[in-house]
Amino acid sequence: MPAQAEQQIDVEILVPDETLRGNIAAFLSIYQYRDRDDLSAPAVRRLHEKAPQEIRRALQPYGYYSPDITSRLQHTAGGWHASYQVAPGPAVIINHYSLSIAPGIPPDAVTEQGRSNAIRELRSLLLPMPFRQGQRLEHARYSSYKDRVLKTALSLGFLDARFETARLEVDTDRLQADIRLRLALGPRYRFGEVTIEQDILNDDFMQRFVEFEQGEPFDYDKLLNLQYSLIDSNYFSNVSVEPHREQAVEHIVPITIRATANERTRYRVGFGYGTDTGGRVTFGMQRRYVNRRGHWLDAEAQFAEVRNTATVAYNIPLGRPGSEYFRIAAKSQFEELADTESRINELSLSRVRSLGRWQQTLYTVLRKEDSFLPEGEFESKTVVPGASWLTNRMNNPLYPTEGYKLYGDIHGSHPALGSDETYLQVRVQGRRAWPVSERLRFFSRLDIGYTAIDEEEELPVSERFFAGGDQSVRGFDYNRLAPVDAEGNIVGGKYLLVGSVQLDYRITQNWGVSTFYDAGNAMESLDEELEAAYGIGAIWFSPVGPVRLSVARPVNEDRVPKSGYEIHFNFGPDL
Repeated sequence: MPAQAEQQIDVEILVPDETLRGNIAAFLSIYQYRDRDDLSAPAVRRLHEKAPQEIRRALQPYGYYSPDITSRLQHTAGGWHASYQVAPGPAVIINHYSLSIAPGIPPDAVTEQGRSNAIRELRSLLLPMPFRQGQRLEHARYSSYKDRVLKTALSLGFLDARFETARLEVDTDRLQADIRLRLALGPRYRFGEVTIEQDILNDDFMQRFVEFEQGEPFDYDKLLNLQYSLIDSNYFSNVSVEPHREQAVEHIVPITIRATANERTRYRVGFGYGTDTGGRVTFGMQRRYVNRRGHWLDAEAQFAEVRNTATVAYNIPLGRPGSEYFRIAAKSQFEELADTESRINELSLSRVRSLGRWQQTLYTVLRKEDSFLPEGEFESKTVVPGASWLTNRMNNPLYPTEGYKLYGDIHGSHPALGSDETYLQVRVQGRRAWPVSERLRFFSRLDIGYTAIDEEEELPVSERFFAGGDQSVRGFDYNRLAPVDAEGNIVGGKYLLVGSVQLDYRITQNWGVSTFYDAGNAMESLDEELEAAYGIGAIWFSPVGPVRLSVARPVNEDRVPKSGYEIHFNFGPDL
């Protein structure tokens, strides 16, 4: 029968370094069992007796092999008190380190040059080694470097790479360590034939997803990128990539890809609310593949208090179907912009492609627009060529603590193209987030717009700039910062400058607070003053993105509303 249960154990670890303390706690059995109430007195004493050896093992990965440990166990009225005072002592330092690469099986004459180049590339990627003579030994750094060596060799096609020697020798008397690594590469493997098993698209179209040639050095990362590209295409619900190394002939590896077709048609319905747009509802449909050449169709209609839009777009994949396509779109839109309105019908032709981390869009828009202003209305027919560039990078798509988004656009119109109006417009937008501490994040944004147009020309309402609102200058109503006409009606401007700085503090996993300062305006000339506002907000970190409720007040007392502040509500990711 088990002995009578004793009370819980209070464990005290006294060591000057917090990292060491954490690792000791992970190794200590008595610490792991401290909350159990079924331990007998002999069991507690056995755990205590094991502690010094466990502490020594916990310190060795950090280079401390000769610690001084004072341990004490006391039986108290509340249970047990175990105390361990640890002096790590002098650390083991690195005396010698080396990495050598053994080619292994001799290559044939045809691949000699390529193999030599690969070995040189491998050396350049692995050197210098992350060790220094006289540096404290850290086992984690040693293990991490070994993993990096093998991963790099595999990425260059050396699938049989292994360590002939991987030795870490520690002299506990002299407190010195020697590291010796010798890598045997073996033969260099290459990509063989790629077979894609699916039944919805043409084989020649599918092969365009494969961005490596048969005979190239084998690289697992390229296979992973191919899998991601096929999944991101929306044609398939599941994609598996299988390299058949066991079927390799003369180190040529055949590849088989099995792809399961997605549902051909996808429907979506969305509802939302924001203080800028009011309530809104969205209906959408996507035909993921119209034919076996991979064409796809998008259609969307959105109805809101200030904007109604309907769009149909037909997309044709180009040379790199995963990142390059031609788009034909028709759109009809009615929008209220402050004291003006715009009704647009347009047809656009665009080519979208990836340039490194940037997405480039070259487009031409044929647009008929009716602009309604307080003093009257006018119609404009324009042909608008343009180009835009977009890039973003973030550590979390819902709430990035570090990342950025950059967008730039330039477009214009001229009578030589058959247009009624002549103008050129440039717009640049940027957003940046970076962490200040574990819970505190700094966020900033900038929006700049410039329009070149003759004074006698009439700029269509859709090309005019407006500021104010939860994504612009908070503290002001949506689109209420802009030039006015003689009657005081807000009609939009030729220039735009908006900036914002914000601090977010995460109180709990689901809730946070923010403080911010916004400044900007839409202007008819660059010498006009900017408006500014400041405020605070509450954040709910929902499962689908942050929901923000902000209260803002203009700096200029003449612009303060009757209530003394403006309330803004919005939902969605920052980048």
